[in-house]
Amino acid sequence: MNRVLKSKNVSCLTAIFFLIAAVVLVASAPAMAEEQSLEYYKMLSLLEYKGFGQFNSQVETMVTVKKQDLMDGKFAKYLISADNVDLTAGQNPQGMSFVLDRQTKNISGLGGDMKFIENVNNQCVPAISQVTKANVGTTWKQSFDLSPLSASLGEINFTLTAINLTTEAFGDMIAVRAISQPFLIQAVAADGEPGDVKCKIGTVYLFSPEIDDIYMSISVFEATTKINGKKEKLRSEVATYKTDAAGVAVDLTGIGKKFEKLIKKIGLRKKAMKIKDQADLPRWAAVECLQAVKAANICAALSCEGAVNPVGMVFGPTSGLLGAQGTGFGIGGSIAGGTVGGALAGGVGGVGGGIAGGATIGGVGLGTAGVIGGATAGGIAVAGGGGGSSSSSSSAITP
Repeated sequence: MNRVLKSKNVSCLTAIFFLIAAVVLVASAPAMAEEQSLEYYKMLSLLEYKGFGQFNSQVETMVTVKKQDLMDGKFAKYLISADNVDLTAGQNPQGMSFVLDRQTKNISGLGGDMKFIENVNNQCVPAISQVTKANVGTTWKQSFDLSPLSASLGEINFTLTAINLTTEAFGDMIAVRAISQPFLIQAVAADGEPGDVKCKIGTVYLFSPEIDDIYMSISVFEATTKINGKKEKLRSEVATYKTDAAGVAVDLTGIGKKFEKLIKKIGLRKKAMKIKDQADLPRWAAVECLQAVKAANICAALSCEGAVNPVGMVFGPTSGLLGAQGTGFGIGGSIAGGTVGGALAGGVGGVGGGIAGGATIGGVGLGTAGVIGGATAGGIAVAGGGGGSSSSSSSAITP
């Protein structure tokens, strides 16, 4: 375990070196700034494990997203930073910077551990064929084939639902939910033998009508395995919501019960975990599974937004945050109330206390994950993402 932690810390420092280099490179490129915007979010991240003891890490932090148009709007530079959380082993700057090619939707400029985010985005964007705002009032399917990056990769398959909502302060909005079928990752057990981990993710995004602004995002990832001879479970909950510069949430009054109903199906935790026997994350959870969390969240964000704009990259800093949470390195504090659902209900006007659902995603318990309708779930790799396919069909909405 110590060797794993030391390796991750060295990897973290290497990632920071590349991030600094990327920032310098982008800043020195000959480009004319045409338009600049600055947005603020609060991010809540809960990571917990139960099996051979319990592990719980909670972080509540502010996130700043700065966008600057370059070269007559052909490219855009993004700088996303998380405040008051040491993600960099005491080094600066904190955050991530990348450049978007508006024509291809590819991003560039990330390095080190954060290169993973770039690779997933650039491999998966070509797979998006459904534009979300053209599918409001329907459900549709989206698949990402991750096999081009490795022979061990398979597919993540999502079912998406989009609905119209209206708020008093901001008018019309679009809420999109993506729920994956159960999928498998390969991990290494304590004895060095490989084994399967069953995973599932459910995500909800609240967008402006043009899918160019995020007002809220919520993600729940669950994984279970018995590769060490006993049932173990890892759970990640991540939420972001838009605020002003002082961290005061935007008022979503009027969003209504339809939004709560949409969220309930992804299964935010109702009550905080009780720690009776504190433990570190086992290897499968801290290494392979955390990479799967990052990949699945990026794929879910791309599915929800339809790749019109990379607004889902607000998830970017969470990738580094999850890595730090997994090792307990440089992380402190807790989420108000101890649960993501409770913090959202208490911190965002118009969001009721009914958003927390059960402990399963989409009503499918992970104890039976891996088989749906007689079909074995697809696999996902430790690092990476690939192209895929999508299909769409109009149907009645049943959030």
